[in-house]
Amino acid sequence: MSFCKLLNKTAVIQEKSGSQSALGEITDSWSTKASNVKTRYMQVSKSELVGDYQVTLEDYKFFFEFATDISIADRIVVDGKTFEVQHVASDSSDNHKFVFASLLPQFN
Repeated sequence: MSFCKLLNKTAVIQEKSGSQSALGEITDSWSTKASNVKTRYMQVSKSELVGDYQVTLEDYKFFFEFATDISIADRIVVDGKTFEVQHVASDSSDNHKFVFASLLPQFN
């Protein structure tokens, strides 16, 4: 089975852009960098010592085709959830990229 056939979700990748008002105020907004991007993701946990406490952090690992344009601080929108990219890397054969991202709070 090819790697692409394992990518069972479709995502939107967003990047931050800023604009400045006439008063000099900077406003950040998110614009679509790419849409209909094939991906696969799963929840992963890692333990970390914070002071005297062991805490479990919930992150997500995404897989993308190698040519996908994605960077740290971009956002991934998939399944109605928004994630912020924390780390981007490629496998040793440059076959695909894997991305670690954090789930952003959902406000209704």
